[in-house]
Amino acid sequence: MIDPRCLIDHLNSISALAQSNQHAVQQLRRQLSDMQEIMIHGLCLNQQLLKDLSLLSTSVRRMENHLLGDRPKKVSPWSHPSNVTPFTVSAPSKNKSASEVFVSFFYEDYRVGFELDKKSEAWKEDMDMPEKNRIRDLFGKIKYVVKIFLMHSYEFPLIPDDPTKKYKEVLRRTATAAEE
Repeated sequence: MIDPRCLIDHLNSISALAQSNQHAVQQLRRQLSDMQEIMIHGLCLNQQLLKDLSLLSTSVRRMENHLLGDRPKKVSPWSHPSNVTPFTVSAPSKNKSASEVFVSFFYEDYRVGFELDKKSEAWKEDMDMPEKNRIRDLFGKIKYVVKIFLMHSYEFPLIPDDPTKKYKEVLRRTATAAEE
């Protein structure tokens, strides 16, 4: 025979265990519910962000088409003007001021000259890696100076069909305005 006190002790321990399990399950349900709410909120925010980006890109495209007109055609890499000097030849010396470098970048067309250098046989075969890196770094520094000048100027120097001394003066005015 079983002592009734022993049976009651066993039943009490089983009920305490069931109550603690139920409490743990309730806590886990609350945590799961909170995590689901956070994830649903995050997904809604992502969807809203994607929708806003889509609307923004379509409005920018619409503005480009209606306000700016047709985009200028890009010049193919093989149709560069013959009067462009390679960058390694026309690169600025150390005693040029920043505004002179800005003017030279556009007037002497450093970007096209650098592209010509990179496609030349001397670049591919004769130059060692440190010399190539030095030229790349110099061009990068010049581009950085030009970007800073353009950020601080109020107008962008448009390249005319026939670059003359007037164009050089426009570049100088833009550079001095950006320096101030």
